[in-house]
Amino acid sequence: MNLSDTIRIGQLLDVYGAMLTGKQRQVLNSYINYDGGLSEIASELQVTRQAVADLVKRTVKILEDYEAKLQIVKKLDKTKQLTKGDTTQEEIDKIWRQ
Repeated sequence: MNLSDTIRIGQLLDVYGAMLTGKQRQVLNSYINYDGGLSEIASELQVTRQAVADLVKRTVKILEDYEAKLQIVKKLDKTKQLTKGDTTQEEIDKIWRQ
């Protein structure tokens, strides 16, 4: 996984993490935010490395599905870009009404 993927998944986790189960959130948080290795996480949870890899893959898919439907991260990014210039509140509100 490259840096941009890690950053994106981190953003998705920040926005949609509360919608995950505790285990999904714990594993993905350890993997993304604390750079935990699959073997290390598996050892902590007393499961196989493959089980952790599968859970990470499934959880990322869930987060991507949430983003595809809700587009909150996309709107946040767009809002950040617009606020760097002379953007009115009306223009920002328009993004969030879409």
